[in-house]
Amino acid sequence: STTDPRGDGSSAVSAELSSALNNRAAQLYGEDALEQRRLYERWVAKDHWRLESEAIPLVFGRDPEQSDLQDEHYRRDADALLQHARHCIEHHLTLQVLNPAEAPEHWQVSPAAFYCWASVSRVQMPEALVNLMEFVISTVKGEKDRLAGQAPDTVVSGQSDMGKSFDRQREQVLGAALAVLAEFPEQCRNRKGRINTAAITSLIIEHHATWFTDKDQMLSEAAMQDLINKWIKTLRPVVQQ
Repeated sequence: STTDPRGDGSSAVSAELSSALNNRAAQLYGEDALEQRRLYERWVAKDHWRLESEAIPLVFGRDPEQSDLQDEHYRRDADALLQHARHCIEHHLTLQVLNPAEAPEHWQVSPAAFYCWASVSRVQMPEALVNLMEFVISTVKGEKDRLAGQAPDTVVSGQSDMGKSFDRQREQVLGAALAVLAEFPEQCRNRKGRINTAAITSLIIEHHATWFTDKDQMLSEAAMQDLINKWIKTLRPVVQQ
């Protein structure tokens, strides 16, 4: 039975009200959406996520503690994203771990930092996660410092700072692309003379020390190529590979 410390029936009324509010929320948002929101409310509050077993499932809308993470469709997508994340970490790109000395299977990431990386990498995340993370990053004290500690000189906190950081990264990539086109014109075109953006991107990565310092966060290779494609194709056809 429900305890009633005050002896006036208020506990029972409170329980009924809570149940009614939950039922109302389920009607408004749908049971699945409500459950997903509750899932992220629990996980967003944590100090860190384990990269492979927690962060990856969460961005795909899976509960790391309850979901079937061996599903073939999920594993294909999860393994591809994990490979991309490890590439970014190992090459000091746009993702850093909290415990780099540990083995990769034990790597941990800041929830906010991982969310920002996934956003820049154009991962399609559940709306519930996006809404909560945007709120946390923009309002919770200490999140700015936490992100700044992982990425000096590239503070990503809130939509405004994140946008400024991304703008700077894009400016660096476009400047590097211009330099590569000027210095290696033949390598940047295919046999038909059309621009090969994959080649441009590879040359930027090969010579990244020319434009990027150790403190700079670079876009992922796919994001760089998409950015270069966007601008070059406004004037002439391009070859992506």
